[in-house]
Amino acid sequence: MKRDGQGARKFAAIFILISLGIGYYFINTAEERNKIKMEKSAYDQIKYEMYEYEYPKSPESVLEGHNKVINYIYSGNMKEEETVEMVSLLRKYWDDRLVAINDVNDHVDKVKREILKNEEDEIKITGSKIVDQKMNVYDSNIYIYTVWHVTNKGDNSVVRYVVGKTESSNEWKIIGFEQE
Repeated sequence: MKRDGQGARKFAAIFILISLGIGYYFINTAEERNKIKMEKSAYDQIKYEMYEYEYPKSPESVLEGHNKVINYIYSGNMKEEETVEMVSLLRKYWDDRLVAINDVNDHVDKVKREILKNEEDEIKITGSKIVDQKMNVYDSNIYIYTVWHVTNKGDNSVVRYVVGKTESSNEWKIIGFEQE
């Protein structure tokens, strides 16, 4: 019995097709799993990061965490029932004195008003960028950052944040801010 290699070629072709099909299936299911992970709401991701990770160790990482919350609050994706918790998470980055002079209920009301105005004007924050950092020349435990909160309209809301190391907990906290 003579073999001309056609049987081996058919087998190889079938094997390749099956391998491609299996590979395609696994790639698609991996992409779906990643998509589901990515679709985990920003709300859940922020909460997870706040409660599962250690508090930030540097002034810049405090501001990065704060910006994530700001970005979500003003992204247009936050649900109204998430407002109180998001404002509370935002305030975790603030120094106790800053929290004390800004009543939480007033803060929540202000955020809700700003969100409504932004919806009317169709404005959303699409990202934030730290564009400048300066250390206080008199106190190395105080930094001043300039942050651009970029909107879908191409505008930049410019905010200056003062981040300092607290005496009580020895953690970096936002001790003040000013919007231009």
